[in-house]
Amino acid sequence: VCNTIDIRALPIALIGDPTNNDECGTMVTLSAVTDTSCDVMCDQSEGYYPQTGKYECTNTNGGVDPDLSISACVPVDCPPYSTWIALKSCVCNPGSTGVITYTGVTYSGNCTLIECDAYNFPTSPADIVGGDIDGCVGGDVLRGNETCTVKCATGYNNDTDVVTCDYSTTKQSTTSLTCSEKVCSSYYYGVGITGGLTNGCSNPQVLKQATAGSCTLAC
Repeated sequence: VCNTIDIRALPIALIGDPTNNDECGTMVTLSAVTDTSCDVMCDQSEGYYPQTGKYECTNTNGGVDPDLSISACVPVDCPPYSTWIALKSCVCNPGSTGVITYTGVTYSGNCTLIECDAYNFPTSPADIVGGDIDGCVGGDVLRGNETCTVKCATGYNNDTDVVTCDYSTTKQSTTSLTCSEKVCSSYYYGVGITGGLTNGCSNPQVLKQATAGSCTLAC
């Protein structure tokens, strides 16, 4: 006879499985000759998937624990955008909102991502554009912890940043990126040269790569 096992005292939540009419009782006493096994399952009411298995007494010498075919019970998955924190308890992730309850079989309710206002590129000056990887698109609507990337436009410094959704307060999509236009050294023209009639150069003339990249000269 194998040792008697109290399945209530085990580190995993097991109950008898009645499917095949051979469920284990609360106290399990098995023999290697008669009544060699009984069926168990993970307790779904405690937040686990109903995985099934057996207790089986295989040692004819007795005095040992019966073998258990289940090594661990698996908690029921939480709904999308939520996280398991304890048995029968899931909470919505940061950036999402909702109420989730355990029904004894599965979770009811759901979490939805908090939506921020659309992100639009600045136009005066138009110094920020979408980044090279996962770049933002004008009018993008970010939700929860979603992000997209931005960079300084051609003619500005080469900095990059991410746009994030401030879901907890303003509901605005924001970035800390600041772009500075690249400026060339002052240009001076000599005797006999003057500024052209259209977009003529001053003397001195400071050219900027993005907004004032050229000017005209005349004799």
